[in-house]
Amino acid sequence: MGDSQLKEVNFHKYCRKCEHRGVKDYDDPCNTCLETGMRKGTEVPTKWKKKDTIPEETTGGCCRKKDGCGSRQKKNTESIERS
Repeated sequence: MGDSQLKEVNFHKYCRKCEHRGVKDYDDPCNTCLETGMRKGTEVPTKWKKKDTIPEETTGGCCRKKDGCGSRQKKNTESIERS
């Protein structure tokens, strides 16, 4: 139990606090990061680096969409569940 379980990556929580915020979701490192919807033992995105200052707005994440990275995240987790 514990760390060996797969956890859903929480893009909504971490993208807005990431050093890479503002990078297009199809460019690296965001693209690589968004491709991983589940991780072993952590909800932190793979390429996440803490930014010194957090933007005022809470929507968007690195992909800057109103619903944040959630729409892409759901797509990734659905494909994992089907496997």
